[in-house]
Amino acid sequence: MERVLPQPAFATTRPGARGITLKEKSGLGDGKRTKELYKLRQQSALFRRRRRFNSRNRT
Repeated sequence: MERVLPQPAFATTRPGARGITLKEKSGLGDGKRTKELYKLRQQSALFRRRRRFNSRNRT
């Protein structure tokens, strides 16, 4: 049986902080999906940072 945590547990966290639901986890062998999500999150953070700095200091 898939257990899904009750909503109030997630009420305070921002979306995406809760990561991967148990239902999804049961369907995958390795943490492939979480790895992908992590990569995406890293990329977007880098992209955001880069854009902010690019406007100022061009060498």
